[in-house]
Amino acid sequence: MTRLNYFFTSESVAEGHPDKVCDRISDEIVDLVYREAKKTGMDPWKVRVA
Repeated sequence: MTRLNYFFTSESVAEGHPDKVCDRISDEIVDLVYREAKKTGMDPWKVRVA
């Protein structure tokens, strides 16, 4: 079934918004874990962080 009419929605937040700050922090942590895992010869895809 094809819908000819639909609503498209999106959300945007301004720079400095807590969502953007949290995303930036989590991105940096993930990048750091992957870099360190590669340095030690670990497979970065198998690294688990709690």
